[in-house]
Amino acid sequence: MRICMFTSSFLPTIGGLQFQVKWLAEEIARQGEEVYLLTPKDAGKYIAKQQNDLPKNVDLNFDTSSVRVKRYLCNTLKLAKAINKIKPDIVHVHSTVPDGFYVILTNPLHRSPVIITSHGIDIVRFREIDYGYRLNPLIATATKYVLKFCDRHVVLSDPMISFALEAGSSKEKIVKIPNAAPPKREVSEEVLKEVKDEYDITSDEKILLSLSGMRPIKGLEYLIKAMPEILRENPNTRLIMACKGEKYEIYLKNLVKNLNLENYVNFVGFIIDEDKKWALIKSVDVFCVPSLFESFSTLVLEAMVYGKAIVASNTVGVPIENGKNGLLVPPKTSGALSKAINALLSDEGLRLKLGEEAKKSAEKFNLKNIAERYISLYKDVVIEAQRNK
Repeated sequence: MRICMFTSSFLPTIGGLQFQVKWLAEEIARQGEEVYLLTPKDAGKYIAKQQNDLPKNVDLNFDTSSVRVKRYLCNTLKLAKAINKIKPDIVHVHSTVPDGFYVILTNPLHRSPVIITSHGIDIVRFREIDYGYRLNPLIATATKYVLKFCDRHVVLSDPMISFALEAGSSKEKIVKIPNAAPPKREVSEEVLKEVKDEYDITSDEKILLSLSGMRPIKGLEYLIKAMPEILRENPNTRLIMACKGEKYEIYLKNLVKNLNLENYVNFVGFIIDEDKKWALIKSVDVFCVPSLFESFSTLVLEAMVYGKAIVASNTVGVPIENGKNGLLVPPKTSGALSKAINALLSDEGLRLKLGEEAKKSAEKFNLKNIAERYISLYKDVVIEAQRNK
């Protein structure tokens, strides 16, 4: 099959969506399909081509400087031109809006069946923390329009189904395919040493790691508020926050200052280099995911692949079984977070046991298997489209 995969947000922008698109495009190409990854700017250096010289990156050269209406029209025409040139069997996009909206608008020109994968923020909505694109009425209307005309709507977990239906999808179109675990890469001792030196990681301290976007839905304030109790029991502990934000980051840094935690909480920003990211994950003792909600956490899968002990909120979509391959706590509970983290920091045997089970659990989300599920879905949709011609 000839597959167009389109995303309006790709590396070097950091997030679970961006890495999922990258890994999926690479693996589908590895399995012999003809994959074209359409990105707003040139992203070739972030994509590992396979033996068939695919996936091929198509730079759409999207306009980001003009006024909104002109910009959308210009970008839509560029996308239509690229798809028409490729003549794909199917177009796969990774959000309802803006990606799906672009593609559905161009559908009368390319007439390829369209699959949309929702990764969370495009359909999930929480008014109390101002989260979700659909809080904007215009975007909610556009989302409903897109879901009406797409051929399939992929969600990552059962809890997303209710959001999908609320957004305008239908039971007949919804397919559940979880995120894929990342392809494991061996990290050299040289890179490990470089990362430990960069972040001052020594053998005589315990390291906690939070690796995520910096938005209120990630619940990072509750992790910071848990630190005083963690330090009372395990004083030689440090929290590395490999994330970046705007208003929320200012709030978190002020919180750290007010709690006198400047020496115990380090903000290090996003880590673009994958080898460095894996090395940092391997170097820490506990991986922390205090999110208020996760559609299906790529971050958890990354930690699982490298056998890390994980403490996470028991928010739906996180592939952790409490006490088996990690520890779960209720969201927004700093006390429960500190208790679970201290239990792991004080018991190396428990950390190793949960980490080993987490590594085994990650196999359920093997990238090869997830890619095969998408390829099977592509074939079903293409056959259906041919029957309906």
